[in-house]
Amino acid sequence: MAYENNHYVPRFIVNRFGERINIFDLKEGILERKKPDKIFCSTKLYEESLEKLFNQNAESRVANILFNKIINAEGTVTLTRRELMLLKRFFSLEMLRTPVAVNYINHQRSVFHKLGKHYYLDRMFKIHPVEEELSDEEYLKQTLLSILESDDEYKWADKENATFVAQKWTRVFNSCYFSIWDSKKCGEDFVISDIGMVCEHDPSRFYGDYGQELIKTGYYLSLLKKTKSDEEKANILKLILNEDNVGANFYFTPLTPSRTLVLVDPFYRLFDEAEDRMLGMSKPDIWPSGFQNKGIVKKNRSRYVDLEKAMRGEKDPNDEYIYDIVDLEKEDVIYFNVLNMDRIDSLLGFGESSRVLRSLGTYLCLGKPRKDYRKLSDLLSENGYAVPRNDFCRKEAYYFENLPNLDRAKANEYMNETIAFMQRMGEKHA
Repeated sequence: MAYENNHYVPRFIVNRFGERINIFDLKEGILERKKPDKIFCSTKLYEESLEKLFNQNAESRVANILFNKIINAEGTVTLTRRELMLLKRFFSLEMLRTPVAVNYINHQRSVFHKLGKHYYLDRMFKIHPVEEELSDEEYLKQTLLSILESDDEYKWADKENATFVAQKWTRVFNSCYFSIWDSKKCGEDFVISDIGMVCEHDPSRFYGDYGQELIKTGYYLSLLKKTKSDEEKANILKLILNEDNVGANFYFTPLTPSRTLVLVDPFYRLFDEAEDRMLGMSKPDIWPSGFQNKGIVKKNRSRYVDLEKAMRGEKDPNDEYIYDIVDLEKEDVIYFNVLNMDRIDSLLGFGESSRVLRSLGTYLCLGKPRKDYRKLSDLLSENGYAVPRNDFCRKEAYYFENLPNLDRAKANEYMNETIAFMQRMGEKHA
């Protein structure tokens, strides 16, 4: 009985949103205040053995790190390499343990078959024939198991039973770097949803035809054309492969109403003023994101147990990574919430109603919203909360959908670079 009520958003995170949390059911049109043990859970979503593995190999290992080092920290956060890798593995599971994850598995398998095995074999994935024999539900379970059962701190999906999807998310999260964002100073709260982690990703309807993946890869390809050094070319090719792994700009999940942990595409290291200019590169001349403050991508500092070993690529579990907590402006918190609201399956959660009203008002001002929150607006109004649809909300909604600061000419130039590169790769394998 203890393992029958499965929380797909960990209860120790949900608890941080209050003793009772506002939960809006988009499909039913119902707004209720519920206790944390009653939300973001489903009866018998996983079998008992799998739920025990979640508790023993994931949640119990990261709860203390989140509480003691991240959630209540002020100014900076210091993590060891071991802690960092535990967190990355934990959040890869958060992508895959929700009730709608089986739909994602079906989509990924369709993409896999469309691109063909050669595409992934070229990228050093291990492809097991048994994967094709599994149902989507069985494939999802195997994916979760291959991440949960690994004893390797750095290659947790490097097992014989690791599915393609498990290998993919290992690469994605290991390629990214962490950032910690806070919203207290701007007076807005983060919302929480039923899909685990949210990403700013291509394709996104906020970007129309402008895809972040194509823009970023195209930027690297343009650099490749300009350099003559074989060593620099090899390094740029590594960056291109990294970008092929990551794709999205950011992956984030709220830890409390005012703090979120974010995985950042390494492309954005190039915007950090303190980061040494990689390969002598200048700061990119394009910003392919809807977040407006470029300071949110500040890179962590590192402190190695043995610098010489670190420079040889040897990993010490006690190496340290120091993160400055980033205070978000209200516009970027609202954008964060709009992304979450746009991607939920059914359930949206939030703490204090007054601190999410501008986010809801901005979403309601979108030209072609994918979700209908008019009922939530009416219910909040009945409870004495007026949802604004003022000039501020309309301005933010317009920005999200049109990105007026995006250099269209540069975006097209870099996208065309990527498309031409992809066509050449296709012809190579034809």
